[in-house]
Amino acid sequence: MCVYQIGQRVTATVERVLPFGIFVRLDDGARAYIRRRELDIDPDTDPQHAVRESEKISAIVIELGVTGKHIELSRRKTLPDPLQEFISRLRLGDVVHGAVARLSPAGAYVRLAPGVNGFVPLSELARWSVAKPDDLLWVGDDVEAAVIEIETNSKKIWLSIRDYMKQREMATATAERLISLDDESISIANSRLTKTEDGINTITTEERDRVGFILIADDHDEIREPLATRLKQRGYQVATARTVTETLQQIEQHPSNVLLLDLHLPDGDGIEIARQALNSDQQPYVCLMSSPEWLEERDPEIREVEIDQVFSKPLDVDEIDAFLLRIAQDGEFRIEKRSPPREEALTPLRQLFAPQVQGQMYDQQLISAMRRTCQTINAEKGILFEMGPTSPTVSIVAEVGEISLHLEALYGLSNSPVKDVIRERKPVFANGIDEQARRRFGKLLDLLLFESCLGVPVDVFGDSRHAAFFFHRQMGVFPPPHSRDILLASFWFGAILEMQSLENRMRSSAALLLSGELSLGFSHEIYNKLSGIELMLLNLKSNTSNVEEQRAGFLGVGELVRGTKEIAVVFQQLIHAKEEYGTVDVNETLYRAEILIRPLARKERVSISFHLQSDLPPVLGSSVWFQQIFLNIMLNAIQQMALKADKHRQLEIKTLYEKEAERPIKIRFTDTGSGIHKQLWEKIFTLGFTTRRGGTGLGLFLVNNLLAGMGGTAKVEKSCIPLGTTFLIELPIFEETKKK
Repeated sequence: MCVYQIGQRVTATVERVLPFGIFVRLDDGARAYIRRRELDIDPDTDPQHAVRESEKISAIVIELGVTGKHIELSRRKTLPDPLQEFISRLRLGDVVHGAVARLSPAGAYVRLAPGVNGFVPLSELARWSVAKPDDLLWVGDDVEAAVIEIETNSKKIWLSIRDYMKQREMATATAERLISLDDESISIANSRLTKTEDGINTITTEERDRVGFILIADDHDEIREPLATRLKQRGYQVATARTVTETLQQIEQHPSNVLLLDLHLPDGDGIEIARQALNSDQQPYVCLMSSPEWLEERDPEIREVEIDQVFSKPLDVDEIDAFLLRIAQDGEFRIEKRSPPREEALTPLRQLFAPQVQGQMYDQQLISAMRRTCQTINAEKGILFEMGPTSPTVSIVAEVGEISLHLEALYGLSNSPVKDVIRERKPVFANGIDEQARRRFGKLLDLLLFESCLGVPVDVFGDSRHAAFFFHRQMGVFPPPHSRDILLASFWFGAILEMQSLENRMRSSAALLLSGELSLGFSHEIYNKLSGIELMLLNLKSNTSNVEEQRAGFLGVGELVRGTKEIAVVFQQLIHAKEEYGTVDVNETLYRAEILIRPLARKERVSISFHLQSDLPPVLGSSVWFQQIFLNIMLNAIQQMALKADKHRQLEIKTLYEKEAERPIKIRFTDTGSGIHKQLWEKIFTLGFTTRRGGTGLGLFLVNNLLAGMGGTAKVEKSCIPLGTTFLIELPIFEETKKK
């Protein structure tokens, strides 16, 4: 007969600890069992972390033993309720940290402490619309959120990641305003440089009135202010702006007839301002300024918007003068628009395998191949789909044809024939959509309307993550032979994607400085400084009467020359440096890497800040390797932030010396990207793994391997979805320094 009662409190000694629970011995010698979920407040606690063998514990009897079965106990019921205490310390607006415990269609449950969960509703997951919680979060992901409601009676905590993102943006905006006050005081001190000197105007009042207000929008001080000074000296009415926000404010205050816009502004895009301006009632003259390479990259958009004039950097000031003078002399003058390129004639499918034009972009090759396939099989629409490497999310790589798409339906394609073709590698063929076919193709029909459909897998290096589909709105369009034609075409699509992947990997294998983005950025920065030097010298040449202004002007030119040399020296050193071991100044190397990445950061509107410990001991290694490591991590952070809809883009770099640590030099790179799912923290350092379309999977792999060769390590220290990631690099110090 059992001497215990349900609800009775007992004392027991831990005898055995197992992954699923523990066995204990009661005071009278009877054995009892405590399940894992009854062991601690947190039901997922590892038993080995909760108790030790031979330890005395208190528990409550929850089930009496019968023949062949142990008494069951609960240690959890003896522990104080953590939720009440946790809630008593909370206030609305507090920021809490936790891990995603469970996802539901309505939102995400976040474990804030053992036995304490908060709930983030779907509408509060981000600043942008999220269709399903698992589109953004995975179980185990770290998150930070603001407390928006506390229900004391029901002991519920409601959280908002969206509100916390707002808080962070407001804090950043406040800091930027404080910085701008310092910048304003500097600009007032240097205002001598932008005074108009009487007597050197080269246009008449009537000509000035025909031109109207000129607005220069450029965040490069070395371009904006000297160019404004030069135009003012010639008699024009000029206003300036550094950002999209300032530009729009200036346009409201002083409607401008001529806009000189930099292609990339810190908070937006010059082409977008141009598009808005040209669609307005005023219809100003709109000019874009940037490096030739970046202008070429955006050429299709520039043609579409029908920009009046494009000025490449280094700026040809005579070209700008001539453009403005034409407006001054003829108020109705308009530049003849450039006609768009002629559509390439469609060719039969067999010509897909003809040699491609050298230098044609791979994306264009895909479009061209798909158009030719549509022509051959009489398809109205062709789409190349891709499924993510780590989730069933489906995206569109390329599309051709006239049938419109309902892009919101993309989220449903993870359960559709698109997924079946990719995962099972079996083609699909439909020549009419009856009731049975409608059930099968329902999700695809949500994307576009069709009656005939062909779909085949597209292999890239033996990995099927792509599928090519072709559609027509009539029945019976695709006879069976065409299924063979499209299968043949799929090999060509795969070959194009393979060539693109190989080229990307080859570029990444070389020094990052030589890759497209960084070399373009280097050129852009040099072009800006050269333009600034020329403009300042021209302004000095025009102003011969004021000695103080001349002295200030020469000082400005000197600063630009030094800045240009600094970039060139860093560039040359990285190109010609030998991979020799020696002592390396980490802080100095970080500064040099930032100089090289700065143009790309500016293009993607990423702000980079440093918090570096001044007395950091030197490390032993290759300065070239370290620069490569830092560039890779910065580049990875910038590229991830560029993918995020949120405009809050900051990269903070910190160094710290922890004397007693095994690797005492700590370098942290904290970005405001979308974060990295916790399940991927280790995978991102493996060769070929990437979560970004077009990524090579080499950058972080190289970081890990280069660091290993110098005794260092790299890891994800913290990542909150969708708020950002902190990468931590740990390095040993130079042994002689350690002895001292």
